[in-house]
Amino acid sequence: MNTVVQRILFAPASGPAGSGEYFRCLCLAQAMKRRLPGLDVHFLLHREARLEHDPDLTYHELQATPSLAGNEATETIRRLRPALGVFDCSGRVRHLAEVRATGGRTAWISNRPSQRQRGFRPRRLRVLDLHLIMDSGNPMPRLGPLEKLLLAVFPRTRVEFINLIAPEPASIESSARLARLADCDYAVFAAGGGGWSHDNRPVPEILVDAAVRFHRASGMQAVVVMGPQYRGAVRRHDEVEIIGQVTPAQLAGILSGARLAVVGAGNMLSAQALTAATPCVMTAVGGSDQPHRVADYSRRGLVVGSRLEAGTLADSALQLLRQPDLARQLVEAAQSGGFRNDRELAVDCLVDLLAETGDQPLPPS
Repeated sequence: MNTVVQRILFAPASGPAGSGEYFRCLCLAQAMKRRLPGLDVHFLLHREARLEHDPDLTYHELQATPSLAGNEATETIRRLRPALGVFDCSGRVRHLAEVRATGGRTAWISNRPSQRQRGFRPRRLRVLDLHLIMDSGNPMPRLGPLEKLLLAVFPRTRVEFINLIAPEPASIESSARLARLADCDYAVFAAGGGGWSHDNRPVPEILVDAAVRFHRASGMQAVVVMGPQYRGAVRRHDEVEIIGQVTPAQLAGILSGARLAVVGAGNMLSAQALTAATPCVMTAVGGSDQPHRVADYSRRGLVVGSRLEAGTLADSALQLLRQPDLARQLVEAAQSGGFRNDRELAVDCLVDLLAETGDQPLPPS
Protein backbone atom coordinates (compact mmCIF):
# COMPACT_ATOMS: atom_id res chain seq x y z
CA MET A 1 0.00 0.00 0.00
CA ASN A 2 1.31 3.48 -0.88
CA THR A 3 2.29 5.77 1.97
CA VAL A 4 0.54 9.15 1.84
CA VAL A 5 3.28 11.72 2.39
CA GLN A 6 4.72 14.77 0.71
CA ARG A 7 8.19 15.00 -0.77
CA ILE A 8 10.15 18.21 -1.18
CA LEU A 9 13.33 18.61 -3.22
CA PHE A 10 15.93 21.35 -2.67
CA ALA A 11 18.40 22.23 -5.43
CA PRO A 12 21.00 24.75 -4.19
CA ALA A 13 23.70 26.23 -6.42
CA SER A 14 26.49 25.48 -3.93
CA GLY A 15 29.65 23.97 -5.38
CA PRO A 16 33.30 23.52 -4.35
CA ALA A 17 33.82 27.22 -3.55
CA GLY A 18 30.49 28.34 -2.11
CA SER A 19 28.12 27.02 0.53
CA GLY A 20 25.61 29.80 1.24
CA GLU A 21 22.82 28.41 -0.92
CA TYR A 22 23.15 24.96 0.63
CA PHE A 23 23.03 26.22 4.20
CA ARG A 24 20.08 28.47 3.39
CA CYS A 25 18.19 25.48 1.95
CA LEU A 26 19.28 23.30 4.86
CA CYS A 27 17.87 25.87 7.28
CA LEU A 28 14.56 25.88 5.39
CA ALA A 29 14.47 22.07 5.18
CA GLN A 30 15.06 21.64 8.91
CA ALA A 31 12.46 24.30 9.76
CA MET A 32 9.92 22.61 7.49
CA LYS A 33 10.63 19.23 9.09
CA ARG A 34 9.85 20.78 12.46
CA ARG A 35 6.52 22.00 11.10
CA LEU A 36 5.75 18.82 9.15
CA PRO A 37 7.64 15.92 10.78
CA GLY A 38 6.52 13.41 8.15
CA LEU A 39 7.94 15.44 5.25
CA ASP A 40 10.30 13.50 2.96
CA VAL A 41 13.15 15.92 2.17
CA HIS A 42 15.70 15.42 -0.62
CA PHE A 43 18.66 17.47 -1.87
CA LEU A 44 20.39 17.71 -5.24
CA LEU A 45 23.98 18.65 -4.42
CA HIS A 46 27.24 19.07 -6.32
CA ARG A 47 29.44 16.11 -5.40
CA GLU A 48 32.50 18.32 -4.91
CA ALA A 49 30.75 20.68 -2.49
CA ARG A 50 31.73 18.24 0.27
CA LEU A 51 29.37 19.73 2.81
CA GLU A 52 28.17 17.97 5.92
CA HIS A 53 24.92 16.08 5.40
CA ASP A 54 21.95 16.03 7.74
CA PRO A 55 21.25 12.32 8.41
CA ASP A 56 17.49 12.98 8.48
CA LEU A 57 17.54 14.11 4.84
CA THR A 58 18.28 12.27 1.59
CA TYR A 59 21.03 13.48 -0.75
CA HIS A 60 21.54 12.88 -4.46
CA GLU A 61 25.05 13.85 -5.55
CA LEU A 62 25.51 15.33 -9.02
CA GLN A 63 28.59 15.86 -11.18
CA ALA A 64 27.95 19.63 -11.10
CA THR A 65 25.44 22.16 -9.77
CA PRO A 66 21.83 21.40 -10.75
CA SER A 67 21.96 24.00 -13.55
CA LEU A 68 25.08 22.44 -15.06
CA ALA A 69 24.23 18.80 -14.34
CA GLY A 70 21.63 18.83 -17.11
CA ASN A 71 20.03 15.46 -17.77
CA GLU A 72 21.42 13.98 -14.55
CA ALA A 73 19.34 16.48 -12.57
CA THR A 74 16.31 16.04 -14.85
CA GLU A 75 16.29 12.27 -14.47
CA THR A 76 16.58 12.49 -10.68
CA ILE A 77 13.67 14.93 -10.50
CA ARG A 78 11.60 12.70 -12.78
CA ARG A 79 12.26 9.71 -10.55
CA LEU A 80 11.56 11.54 -7.27
CA ARG A 81 8.40 13.37 -8.44
CA PRO A 82 8.50 15.93 -5.62
CA ALA A 83 5.38 17.75 -4.49
CA LEU A 84 7.56 20.87 -4.23
CA GLY A 85 10.86 21.75 -5.88
CA VAL A 86 12.88 24.61 -4.33
CA PHE A 87 15.63 25.91 -6.63
CA ASP A 88 18.11 28.24 -4.93
CA CYS A 89 19.97 30.16 -7.68
CA SER A 90 20.31 26.94 -9.67
CA GLY A 91 18.11 24.90 -11.96
CA ARG A 92 17.01 25.06 -15.57
CA VAL A 93 13.51 25.73 -16.88
CA ARG A 94 13.16 22.08 -17.82
CA HIS A 95 13.85 21.09 -14.19
CA LEU A 96 10.97 23.25 -12.97
CA ALA A 97 8.79 21.93 -15.78
CA GLU A 98 9.57 18.37 -14.69
CA VAL A 99 8.27 19.13 -11.19
CA ARG A 100 5.15 20.74 -12.62
CA ALA A 101 4.55 17.81 -15.00
CA THR A 102 3.67 15.49 -12.11
CA GLY A 103 1.48 17.99 -10.25
CA GLY A 104 4.19 19.55 -8.08
CA ARG A 105 4.81 23.20 -7.26
CA THR A 106 8.00 25.17 -7.86
CA ALA A 107 9.89 27.89 -5.98
CA TRP A 108 12.89 29.97 -7.07
CA ILE A 109 15.18 31.73 -4.56
CA SER A 110 17.30 34.59 -5.87
CA ASN A 111 19.93 36.42 -3.84
CA ARG A 112 21.43 38.84 -6.37
CA PRO A 113 20.27 40.85 -9.39
CA SER A 114 21.32 38.34 -12.05
CA GLN A 115 19.40 35.51 -10.34
CA ARG A 116 16.42 37.79 -9.77
CA GLN A 117 16.35 38.50 -13.52
CA ARG A 118 16.40 34.76 -14.25
CA GLY A 119 13.31 34.40 -12.10
CA PHE A 120 11.43 36.90 -14.27
CA ARG A 121 12.20 35.38 -17.65
CA PRO A 122 8.93 34.46 -19.38
CA ARG A 123 9.93 30.83 -19.99
CA ARG A 124 10.64 30.38 -16.28
CA LEU A 125 7.53 32.25 -15.17
CA ARG A 126 5.38 29.76 -17.11
CA VAL A 127 6.46 27.00 -14.70
CA LEU A 128 7.11 29.03 -11.54
CA ASP A 129 4.72 29.28 -8.58
CA LEU A 130 6.80 31.26 -6.07
CA HIS A 131 9.80 33.58 -6.33
CA LEU A 132 11.48 34.38 -3.01
CA ILE A 133 13.64 37.45 -3.60
CA MET A 134 16.44 37.89 -1.08
CA ASP A 135 16.83 41.65 -0.60
CA SER A 136 18.86 41.84 2.61
CA GLY A 137 18.88 45.16 4.35
CA ASN A 138 16.46 46.92 2.02
CA PRO A 139 13.69 48.29 4.26
CA MET A 140 11.40 49.02 1.28
CA PRO A 141 11.97 46.43 -1.46
CA ARG A 142 9.79 46.83 -4.51
CA LEU A 143 9.13 45.41 -7.94
CA GLY A 144 10.28 47.22 -11.05
CA PRO A 145 7.83 48.24 -13.81
CA LEU A 146 8.85 45.35 -16.09
CA GLU A 147 8.56 42.86 -13.24
CA LYS A 148 5.04 44.10 -12.48
CA LEU A 149 4.09 43.77 -16.13
CA LEU A 150 5.44 40.23 -16.33
CA LEU A 151 3.54 39.20 -13.20
CA ALA A 152 0.35 40.58 -14.75
CA VAL A 153 0.97 38.32 -17.75
CA PHE A 154 1.81 35.34 -15.50
CA PRO A 155 -0.50 35.85 -12.50
CA ARG A 156 0.08 32.36 -11.11
CA THR A 157 3.58 33.32 -9.96
CA ARG A 158 3.69 34.80 -6.48
CA VAL A 159 6.58 37.01 -5.33
CA GLU A 160 7.70 37.48 -1.73
CA PHE A 161 10.58 39.67 -0.56
CA ILE A 162 12.74 37.91 2.02
CA ASN A 163 15.60 39.23 4.13
CA LEU A 164 17.87 36.75 5.89
CA ILE A 165 17.15 33.01 6.04
CA ALA A 166 19.19 31.54 8.89
CA PRO A 167 18.80 29.51 12.08
CA GLU A 168 18.60 31.21 15.43
CA PRO A 169 22.03 31.65 17.09
CA ALA A 170 23.07 28.63 19.14
CA SER A 171 24.43 29.24 22.62
CA ILE A 172 28.19 28.76 22.48
CA GLU A 173 28.08 27.56 26.09
CA SER A 174 26.27 24.44 24.87
CA SER A 175 29.29 23.30 22.84
CA ALA A 176 32.32 21.97 24.69
CA ARG A 177 34.76 23.28 22.09
CA LEU A 178 33.15 26.74 21.95
CA ALA A 179 32.21 27.25 25.62
CA ARG A 180 35.62 28.73 26.45
CA LEU A 181 34.75 31.74 24.28
CA ALA A 182 31.81 32.65 26.51
CA ASP A 183 34.00 34.12 29.23
CA CYS A 184 36.42 36.12 27.09
CA ASP A 185 36.62 39.17 24.86
CA TYR A 186 37.36 38.09 21.31
CA ALA A 187 37.30 39.13 17.68
CA VAL A 188 36.07 36.62 15.09
CA PHE A 189 37.43 36.26 11.56
CA ALA A 190 35.23 34.23 9.16
CA ALA A 191 35.34 34.05 5.37
CA GLY A 192 32.20 31.92 4.97
CA GLY A 193 32.38 28.51 3.32
CA GLY A 194 36.15 28.73 3.09
CA GLY A 195 36.49 27.36 -0.44
CA TRP A 196 37.60 30.55 -2.21
CA SER A 197 41.25 31.40 -2.97
CA HIS A 198 42.95 34.75 -3.54
CA ASP A 199 46.42 35.21 -5.02
CA ASN A 200 46.82 31.41 -4.95
CA ARG A 201 46.12 31.21 -1.22
CA PRO A 202 43.01 29.90 0.53
CA VAL A 203 41.10 32.90 1.84
CA PRO A 204 40.83 31.48 5.40
CA GLU A 205 44.64 31.47 5.63
CA ILE A 206 44.70 35.17 4.71
CA LEU A 207 42.29 35.73 7.58
CA VAL A 208 44.59 33.77 9.90
CA ASP A 209 47.42 36.17 9.01
CA ALA A 210 45.09 39.12 9.65
CA ALA A 211 44.00 37.67 12.99
CA VAL A 212 47.61 37.18 14.09
CA ARG A 213 48.45 40.80 13.28
CA PHE A 214 45.34 42.00 15.08
CA HIS A 215 46.13 39.90 18.16
CA ARG A 216 49.73 41.10 18.33
CA ALA A 217 48.70 44.75 18.09
CA SER A 218 45.72 44.58 20.47
CA GLY A 219 46.33 41.69 22.83
CA MET A 220 42.73 40.58 22.26
CA GLN A 221 41.97 36.96 21.55
CA ALA A 222 41.29 36.31 17.88
CA VAL A 223 39.20 33.39 16.61
CA VAL A 224 39.31 32.23 12.99
CA VAL A 225 36.49 30.06 11.63
CA MET A 226 38.00 28.28 8.62
CA GLY A 227 34.71 27.04 7.11
CA PRO A 228 33.39 23.68 5.88
CA GLN A 229 35.01 23.93 2.42
CA TYR A 230 38.51 24.86 3.55
CA ARG A 231 40.89 22.19 2.24
CA GLY A 232 44.22 23.59 3.46
CA ALA A 233 46.53 22.30 6.16
CA VAL A 234 46.13 24.91 8.92
CA ARG A 235 44.49 23.24 11.90
CA ARG A 236 46.02 25.10 14.82
CA HIS A 237 48.09 28.20 15.57
CA ASP A 238 50.11 29.24 18.60
CA GLU A 239 48.70 32.78 18.71
CA VAL A 240 45.09 32.60 17.54
CA GLU A 241 42.21 30.16 17.99
CA ILE A 242 41.49 28.05 14.91
CA ILE A 243 38.01 26.56 14.55
CA GLY A 244 37.29 24.33 11.58
CA GLN A 245 33.67 23.69 10.74
CA VAL A 246 30.68 24.91 12.74
CA THR A 247 26.98 24.83 12.03
CA PRO A 248 25.31 28.04 10.82
CA ALA A 249 23.59 28.31 14.21
CA GLN A 250 26.93 28.00 16.01
CA LEU A 251 28.50 30.58 13.71
CA ALA A 252 25.63 32.95 14.49
CA GLY A 253 26.31 32.39 18.19
CA ILE A 254 30.03 33.10 17.74
CA LEU A 255 29.24 36.30 15.82
CA SER A 256 26.75 37.44 18.47
CA GLY A 257 29.27 36.98 21.27
CA ALA A 258 32.20 38.70 19.55
CA ARG A 259 33.49 42.21 20.28
CA LEU A 260 33.94 42.68 16.53
CA ALA A 261 33.91 40.60 13.38
CA VAL A 262 35.89 40.44 10.14
CA VAL A 263 33.74 38.61 7.60
CA GLY A 264 33.41 37.73 3.95
CA ALA A 265 30.65 39.38 1.94
CA GLY A 266 28.69 36.30 0.95
CA ASN A 267 24.94 36.84 0.99
CA MET A 268 24.15 34.63 3.97
CA LEU A 269 27.22 35.39 6.10
CA SER A 270 27.00 39.15 5.62
CA ALA A 271 23.34 39.19 6.67
CA GLN A 272 24.09 36.94 9.66
CA ALA A 273 26.85 39.30 10.74
CA LEU A 274 24.68 42.39 10.46
CA THR A 275 21.85 40.84 12.49
CA ALA A 276 24.28 39.87 15.27
CA ALA A 277 24.63 43.43 16.67
CA THR A 278 28.40 43.10 16.23
CA PRO A 279 30.46 45.79 14.45
CA CYS A 280 31.91 44.38 11.23
CA VAL A 281 34.77 44.71 8.81
CA MET A 282 33.62 43.21 5.51
CA THR A 283 35.65 42.08 2.51
CA ALA A 284 34.90 40.44 -0.83
CA VAL A 285 36.30 36.91 -0.77
CA GLY A 286 34.80 35.56 -4.02
CA GLY A 287 31.75 35.70 -6.24
CA SER A 288 30.73 38.51 -8.56
CA ASP A 289 28.14 39.91 -6.15
CA GLN A 290 30.47 40.49 -3.20
CA PRO A 291 32.41 43.63 -4.27
CA HIS A 292 29.11 45.44 -4.88
CA ARG A 293 27.79 44.33 -1.49
CA VAL A 294 30.88 45.61 0.32
CA ALA A 295 30.67 48.96 -1.49
CA ASP A 296 26.93 49.31 -0.83
CA TYR A 297 27.13 48.43 2.88
CA SER A 298 30.14 50.69 3.37
CA ARG A 299 28.36 53.59 1.68
CA ARG A 300 25.36 53.09 3.96
CA GLY A 301 27.53 53.10 7.07
CA LEU A 302 26.75 49.50 7.97
CA VAL A 303 30.30 48.09 7.86
CA VAL A 304 33.90 49.10 7.39
CA GLY A 305 34.87 47.85 3.94
CA SER A 306 38.35 46.47 3.38
CA ARG A 307 40.56 44.95 0.71
CA LEU A 308 41.30 41.24 1.03
CA GLU A 309 44.82 41.71 2.37
CA ALA A 310 45.99 40.65 5.83
CA GLY A 311 47.52 43.97 6.87
CA THR A 312 44.54 46.01 5.67
CA LEU A 313 42.05 43.69 7.38
CA ALA A 314 43.98 43.84 10.65
CA ASP A 315 44.21 47.64 10.50
CA SER A 316 40.46 47.92 9.86
CA ALA A 317 39.70 45.64 12.81
CA LEU A 318 42.00 47.70 15.03
CA GLN A 319 40.19 50.84 13.90
CA LEU A 320 36.90 49.39 15.12
CA LEU A 321 38.45 48.32 18.42
CA ARG A 322 40.03 51.72 19.07
CA GLN A 323 37.04 53.80 17.95
CA PRO A 324 34.06 52.64 20.06
CA ASP A 325 31.89 55.45 18.71
CA LEU A 326 32.39 54.17 15.17
CA ALA A 327 31.62 50.60 16.30
CA ARG A 328 28.42 51.77 17.98
CA GLN A 329 27.35 53.74 14.91
CA LEU A 330 27.78 50.69 12.68
CA VAL A 331 25.66 48.52 14.96
CA GLU A 332 22.93 51.15 15.22
CA ALA A 333 22.87 51.59 11.44
CA ALA A 334 22.58 47.83 10.91
CA GLN A 335 19.80 47.53 13.49
CA SER A 336 17.77 50.25 11.77
CA GLY A 337 18.65 49.11 8.26
CA GLY A 338 15.98 46.48 7.79
CA PHE A 339 18.03 43.35 8.53
CA ARG A 340 15.92 40.58 10.03
CA ASN A 341 15.56 36.82 9.95
CA ASP A 342 12.64 35.90 7.67
CA ARG A 343 13.09 32.16 7.93
CA GLU A 344 9.57 31.51 9.24
CA LEU A 345 8.02 33.76 6.58
CA ALA A 346 9.81 31.74 3.89
CA VAL A 347 8.63 28.49 5.49
CA ASP A 348 5.06 29.81 5.55
CA CYS A 349 5.26 30.44 1.81
CA LEU A 350 6.60 26.96 1.07
CA VAL A 351 4.09 25.24 3.33
CA ASP A 352 1.29 27.10 1.54
CA LEU A 353 2.58 25.77 -1.78
CA LEU A 354 2.66 22.23 -0.41
CA ALA A 355 -0.95 22.59 0.74
CA GLU A 356 -1.95 23.27 -2.86
CA THR A 357 -0.70 19.85 -3.96
CA GLY A 358 -2.75 17.86 -1.45
CA ASP A 359 -1.71 14.39 -0.25
CA GLN A 360 0.08 12.33 -2.86
CA PRO A 361 1.21 8.70 -2.86
CA LEU A 362 4.92 8.66 -2.19
CA PRO A 363 6.80 7.53 -5.32
CA PRO A 364 9.91 5.36 -4.96
CA SER A 365 13.16 7.26 -4.31
